[in-house]
Amino acid sequence: DEELCPDDCTSSLQGRCDEQRGCLCNPGFAGPSCNQSQSPGQWWTRTQSDPVFEARHGMAIAASDTLLFGFGGHNYGKIFADLVAYDPVLSKWRAFADGASSKPSARYTASLTLAGNYLYLIGGSRDEQLFNTTWRYDLDQETWQDMQPLADCSLQCPMEWATFNVTTCYRNETVIVPTNVTGSDNVTEVNNTNTNTSDTNATLINVTTVVQAFTALIEVCDPVTQLPALAGHTATLVDDTIVVIGGRQEHDEFHNRIHVYNITANRWTRRSSAPVLFTEVYGHTAVWHASSRRVLVYGGIRPYHGRYAEAFDDLHAYFADHDQWVEITPRSDLGSALVRPPPLSHHSAVLVDSDTMVVYGGYHHRHYLEELCHSYKMYVLHIA
Repeated sequence: DEELCPDDCTSSLQGRCDEQRGCLCNPGFAGPSCNQSQSPGQWWTRTQSDPVFEARHGMAIAASDTLLFGFGGHNYGKIFADLVAYDPVLSKWRAFADGASSKPSARYTASLTLAGNYLYLIGGSRDEQLFNTTWRYDLDQETWQDMQPLADCSLQCPMEWATFNVTTCYRNETVIVPTNVTGSDNVTEVNNTNTNTSDTNATLINVTTVVQAFTALIEVCDPVTQLPALAGHTATLVDDTIVVIGGRQEHDEFHNRIHVYNITANRWTRRSSAPVLFTEVYGHTAVWHASSRRVLVYGGIRPYHGRYAEAFDDLHAYFADHDQWVEITPRSDLGSALVRPPPLSHHSAVLVDSDTMVVYGGYHHRHYLEELCHSYKMYVLHIA
């Protein structure tokens, strides 16, 4: 077992030992034994090992104000199906209950989104298998639920009727238009063949006729609005919806549509925006900038010619309210030199202080200026 207070918190000069929490370091020191300097601009180790958490990658991550949640991942020898959380105050991992018969299977490259007291696990992969499932974890009850969302549906006329629009049906060239009516009201029955309203022959019919007509409306669901099996996508909380961007599908095809999950209605819809090059992306990051109502998407792997793909360093903004994309070119405050991350994929990005995006790490496979596969640098973008 790991020693609770290694080196007596560096001989008790840089911290003190707590029997429950381990070393509590004095200001300016950090690490399991308080042996690391906590100077600005430096990294320090929070925990070296933990019996609850095994080393892995491809884990789905979500964060609250107090905990860092993670699900799944793999270490090349094992695929995980556990839900864990890291407590930065205690510097410890904890495992959540997973004894229920209904729970998500082991997977990696899924997405995890925190909304209120629920975690939403979407998609993911396990070897050659990809998932399109939407699971919800109740943090209060510590239980999983397979949400089995509906596709986007609309009310339409029965098949033997023609469809005029969502709220109007017509049959035998007679239009029945609903109004705000009560049981004793009448509505107008209009001959559909006459488009000149001044010449229209209108008669009154009882509202019962309208009620009978509209009870025949049926719910029609469009299967293309359902989420396809995806992995390596992002899932960003926007109000009471989760916006899913990018990812890969079966046969390593890039997903080029935006799907939105309505949490309240438990329903998927597909946004109408046409697929564009930068929506075909995998291993990217996405953060929600609330004040400008934009999802900021950085980097990732995208196709650029035929069957070839590579990492990019582009920053794009998706205006969720208007279903529109724009490319952003950040300016540099360091003279003429533009400071920006290199082309990256599988990096991390978080929004801090509401208007600052921090990008760290990632894979960029640079071999022409320097022999470097993984980035160790941190970049900060101030969002105006």
